[in-house]
Amino acid sequence: MTILRFLDKYFEISISVFLLLFMTALIAVQVFMRYVMGESLSWSEELARYVFIWLIYLMISYSAREMKHIKIDAALGLFPQSWQRWVVILGDLLFLAFALFIVKTTYELVLKQMMLDQRSTALAIPLWMIYAAPGVGFFLTAIRQVQTIIWRLRNPDKSNIEEF
Repeated sequence: MTILRFLDKYFEISISVFLLLFMTALIAVQVFMRYVMGESLSWSEELARYVFIWLIYLMISYSAREMKHIKIDAALGLFPQSWQRWVVILGDLLFLAFALFIVKTTYELVLKQMMLDQRSTALAIPLWMIYAAPGVGFFLTAIRQVQTIIWRLRNPDKSNIEEF
């Protein structure tokens, strides 16, 4: 398996598993410190929150890769069988447009945050790093949506990702 193929298949899930394990360990240390040692870490909850934000946006990309993002399948049955494939592709195109809109909006927000140089309370992390999470996640989502649309156009008789 080439590196690009590995990244295509496992990029988001690998990073997400690491982030989830890190966040869990961080919260466990905080609980231990608070209830066993009687001292509380001032920064752990803030860092756990920021890790969770990044985790959420990476998982949006992963769900798009797996074709598991939110959609209303029941409404698909309202269309004739011959239209359903195109309705699904239209939905993918709309989601792609939404992802690109979020990327553009996030880019503008991150630039403003970089100019303001705001920092988080406990860790003094530049807040633009946190505000960048939706942009990165939806950029990856846009890539996954393009892959999905191409796959759907090339495989009109398949409805899921099993051979993706």
